[in-house]
Formats: sequence, structure tokens, C-alpha cells
Amino acid sequence: MNHPYYEYFALFQSYRYDFTSIGKNVIRKTVLFEQLDEENLFNLVLGDINSNGKVDVFAISDNG
Repeated sequence: MNHPYYEYFALFQSYRYDFTSIGKNVIRKTVLFEQLDEENLFNLVLGDINSNGKVDVFAISDNG
């Protein structure tokens, strides 16, 4: 299979994946898997990485 893909980096024991969205703009993004108190239960977070290095889960990048 020869499909385009995003290069990604695994951080923090593979609970965080950073990648760059390339469309109308170039936007740094991340996917986080946050383990909750209950066993085998995770919160999945997708957000933009802002200029301060913080994850912005409310960003609407519309990078189509």
C-alpha cells in the first residue's frame, strides 16, 4: 500500500504522539492517551500544540 502518512514521534512511554498537520497551514498537533483511575480506562485527547508548548484542545485549525 502506498498511501500518504504523517510522520510521528512517540513520547512519555508511548502515551503521547506528536505530528505535523500539513494542509493550508503547517500545524503541530498531538494525541494524548491519559490513563484514568479505573483500570484499562483512558481519556483520548487531540489538540494543537501552541507556541508555548501547551496543548490547545479548543483550537479549530480547519487545515483541509
